[in-house]
Amino acid sequence: RNYPFRKVSGDLDVELEDGTGDAEYLEALEVALPEVLSRAEPDLVFYLAGADAHEGDSLGRLALTFEGLARRDALVLE
Repeated sequence: RNYPFRKVSGDLDVELEDGTGDAEYLEALEVALPEVLSRAEPDLVFYLAGADAHEGDSLGRLALTFEGLARRDALVLE
């Protein structure tokens, strides 16, 4: 029930409930990120950090705070 309305499956999809906040989101990311990097073994990674996970975004259905988004970015960049 998020944008786009018909989601195309990815290599590693992690389902999150509407309203998922910082702690649960970051915990899921900590588990999924090493898995997806291990599967892909990339030489180069482009990270497109969206803000639709923010609690105030009208298109997203998650509830991350600005601090949560910053922690997400730090985790990915590490």
